Amino acid sequence: MLLAFHNLIASLLKNPSCVEEACDVQCHMLLFFNEIAKCANNTKQGAVSYLKKTFVFLKNNLNKKITLAMAAEAAGISKEYLAAQFKKMTGKTVLQTLTLMRISKSLQLLRESNFPVTEIARQAGFSSYGQMLYEFRKCTGITPTECRASFFTDEIDHTSQLYKSVAIRVNEEDFLLDDDAFYHAFFKKDIGK
Repeated sequence: MLLAFHNLIASLLKNPSCVEEACDVQCHMLLFFNEIAKCANNTKQGAVSYLKKTFVFLKNNLNKKITLAMAAEAAGISKEYLAAQFKKMTGKTVLQTLTLMRISKSLQLLRESNFPVTEIARQAGFSSYGQMLYEFRKCTGITPTECRASFFTDEIDHTSQLYKSVAIRVNEEDFLLDDDAFYHAFFKKDIGK
């Protein structure tokens, strides 16, 4: 786009004296505006591409300490741009989303494993059990231990392949593909919107 702009300015500075030079200026103007239109059309698609890269990075590094700078580097953009676009497109910050993904992982481990909750906190990427407890309760309204206990009260219809839970549905792929549906089905409380 910068090249198209420079060509346009150069052709305007020549002061067109004939029809051919005027057509050249008009051609450079059209090329420049075409470049602007491409950028405008690609902004949303580009942001979605960055968001997908960010989600994949977060999911693949969930159990590690993650900073906004690391997520931005993985997406190939600046941390300021990532923060702004992520919030604009998802309604949440990268940190809020990371916390939701960690809670999702915690729920999966609570349901599918017998690990102690301190080990689950570590595997889900929380810095401590205390942090997991705080975030988990803030988002779900119950503690991880209460959540695990509620899984034992689930109702199973042995004539159906479907499993109905009175606790909390867990499916990370739903979160990644349809954030709002997962968010509303998953949490009893809204976090920091």
